[in-house]
Amino acid sequence: MEFGFFAQGAVPEPMARTNPRLEHDRIMDSVEIGVRCEEFGFKYVWASEHHFLTEYSHMSCPEVYLPFVAARTERVHVGSAIINITPR
Repeated sequence: MEFGFFAQGAVPEPMARTNPRLEHDRIMDSVEIGVRCEEFGFKYVWASEHHFLTEYSHMSCPEVYLPFVAARTERVHVGSAIINITPR
């Protein structure tokens, strides 16, 4: 069985009201979890791309997050899980 981590960077409103740095903290927590995934034998770290969905998923730039995780790991696979492409 293969396991993975799906990084989303959610910033729930109740928590955001009390912590103005919550968005940064959540992204850095996701980086740390991604690095730890390798230690625990997880195979994948996925990241979504959503804008303005703070309560659910709030990672607008997985192409920055994923290389940051990859630079700190050796074996874990990284990839984009959801990309919101606007139709023409």
